[in-house]
Amino acid sequence: MLGWLMAVPLASAIAQSDCSTVIALSKLSQTTVEDRKSVEAASAAFCDEYSKSVQSGKAMSASASYKFLAASYGSSSVSAEQVASRYCSMSASFSRREDAYRQYVETIAPDAYKAYESCLAMQNNSVNMAVSALTPKTFQMVVGFAPKDENAKATLGVSGSPGVSCKWGGAGIGMGKVFTAAGTDTLMCVRDDSRTAEFVTVVKTSGVGSTMTVPWGAMDESGYALDALGKLQAQVQELQAELAQQRQQASTLAASLAAVKAEGSQATAAVNARFGKIAPTVLCSGDGWFPRPAAPTCPSGSASSGEFTHSAPGGKAGFGGNCRVCISTN
Repeated sequence: MLGWLMAVPLASAIAQSDCSTVIALSKLSQTTVEDRKSVEAASAAFCDEYSKSVQSGKAMSASASYKFLAASYGSSSVSAEQVASRYCSMSASFSRREDAYRQYVETIAPDAYKAYESCLAMQNNSVNMAVSALTPKTFQMVVGFAPKDENAKATLGVSGSPGVSCKWGGAGIGMGKVFTAAGTDTLMCVRDDSRTAEFVTVVKTSGVGSTMTVPWGAMDESGYALDALGKLQAQVQELQAELAQQRQQASTLAASLAAVKAEGSQATAAVNARFGKIAPTVLCSGDGWFPRPAAPTCPSGSASSGEFTHSAPGGKAGFGGNCRVCISTN
């Protein structure tokens, strides 16, 4: 039931060659990073389907667009309402939200959307980037310079949080990179402790300056995102506490039921014992014509519990007597 919350190793090579790859550095779950065009197309299709289901009052089917967006949660059991709350507007038409891709990125990789936008700004500034490999303690990013002016140059610098060291290709650690013409190089970064969240900043200082800061999420040695594991552990602990409380409530209820049962058994025994000592006696008069003879009185030590009239067997109408039921206690 909780499997959907588990993060997955991020050590595999990143296949994409655009800015969506920087999202993987802080990804929380086993979710392939999709590009903006794919996400927005799926969001538009899903929101149209959701709008129709709301208007018709019928439940949505598990369509391709629903499965596509539900995957961003890392869960196969996420409801259509949950998906709609993130990707569709709250208007009557439930149209796709304008920030659908931002919602998608922040779902799978919190705080990564700003890095994605900065990467796009770098592209517009002739610097292309794509993460090409990632392990818990290292990542490589292919950086390319594609100048619009053949005489343009690009000077890039890199820095990071205290636990990170980076270098360009075969250059020394922390050194900048100067592109004098179109070309590519590899930025290689390492960190001392994968369990500590870090960041890496790339700055273009020549021409029109631009900056991209990429969050590098904390992972364990196997490449599992610790943020996701922490949430999982917290939910497990919460469920364990809830289960313990329910068990305590069940134990208390069982004790109460046992006490009620014991009390009921005692009361039943007392009633049975009391009625076991009661001896009923029926006293009848002799038979006679109407008015029939009166029923005898009860003897001393007993009490009358009522009378009834009887007719003599085989006698004529109005011929019979009266009886009295007398109760005594042994």
